[in-house]
Amino acid sequence: MPRLFFAIPIPIELRQKLLSAFSQKNFPGIRFTPIENLHITAHFLGTTSEEKIPEMLQRAKQISESTSSFELKLDSFKTIFQKKKPVMIWAQFEENFSYENLCLKLREAFPTGENRNPNPHATLARIKQLKQLPFEPPKAKSFSFVTDSLELFESLTHPEGAEYKLIERWKLK
Repeated sequence: MPRLFFAIPIPIELRQKLLSAFSQKNFPGIRFTPIENLHITAHFLGTTSEEKIPEMLQRAKQISESTSSFELKLDSFKTIFQKKKPVMIWAQFEENFSYENLCLKLREAFPTGENRNPNPHATLARIKQLKQLPFEPPKAKSFSFVTDSLELFESLTHPEGAEYKLIERWKLK
């Protein structure tokens, strides 16, 4: 059964800008996200039965057609901690009502039990077994982009990291 998630695509030139803020990317214990995998998750579905996919595609199309495009603005680079250890580096975007609304529509249509506030971010790096980062996260040079589509991906996990396979893309109205 495939592991699926809905995502907001980030334009390629802005993905390059996000990753280039980290001039050196070879640190033991830190794995930067490949540029082709950078996105903003709108709703993680997890393992989903194949039989549900056609109905999901139709419902996601309806949601996309009823959602206007919106602007997302980069706020900062943020280190995420668990048990006082760094585990991820995010590109944190400003809170956005339209993004939240889209996430909540997806949650209502495809319930998973997720109840945290939607938080627009892109995971730039995953960190393993470090007590602290070997560098200070850079200051973010703010930019924004207009989100005009929603995508559904399958996440394929491999020992060297995840591979994301695009299943469908819908234009927002």
